[in-house]
Amino acid sequence: MEMRGMGIRRVKTLGIVVGLFALLLAAPVAQASYDPISSGTTKLTLDKGFLASLKKVGVKVTAKASGKRQGSTLVLPVIGGKTDPTIAKAEIEQEGTIVFQAGNRKVPLRSIELKTKHTPLFAKVGGSQLKVASSKTTKVTRAGFATAFNATGLKLTQKVATRLNKKLRTKDFFFEGQMIGKIQSQAVPQRVTILPQGQGTITPAAPILAKFKSLFVSLNPINPAELSPDRTLNSLSRDSRMVKETLS
Repeated sequence: MEMRGMGIRRVKTLGIVVGLFALLLAAPVAQASYDPISSGTTKLTLDKGFLASLKKVGVKVTAKASGKRQGSTLVLPVIGGKTDPTIAKAEIEQEGTIVFQAGNRKVPLRSIELKTKHTPLFAKVGGSQLKVASSKTTKVTRAGFATAFNATGLKLTQKVATRLNKKLRTKDFFFEGQMIGKIQSQAVPQRVTILPQGQGTITPAAPILAKFKSLFVSLNPINPAELSPDRTLNSLSRDSRMVKETLS
């Protein structure tokens, strides 16, 4: 009776293991959708001509509150947003503040966001969320599981130029279309949606396969799945059931 009980428990355990293979490979795949962003880094590289002009009129640009300046680049941590590289769309939220300062007068840009629009750079200036700059090109691509957001040829908008001149008392130094630089952002998603296409593969560990063999258990994939010569399980369909156990 004891041996029989052990055998039953062994079969149950084996059934659970094989069942896990089946679930992993046979579960329906979610439809494509926006993936939530959890972290990353955004870099705003300021145009050399823009920096030289700022220096002449006594205006400094710094990054505060989790942000930092490294040479001509303002670095901000990514804290949220959403992305779908399959349709080249993203909205990326940054932590930190960009500060324009002339003497004791300051204009902070808070709640900085990137969006795949002609005006990709947004920020809260004063009490309003404004379009900060337009771009020559805005592009979203995959970077492994991460999302790469790039915007080149950033030019200042009229509303922000007016706000800066008024608060910093720089007359008409800032103007619409003024070249300010480019943005590069690397955003890491919290989770990734897998499209219902292509092929999924699971390679069982050698000890597991050895255990199956010792118990006379074979892995027999159900069409259209297949078992390759190297004993990997390949799923060819999002709805296919993958594994059945044969006990003998």
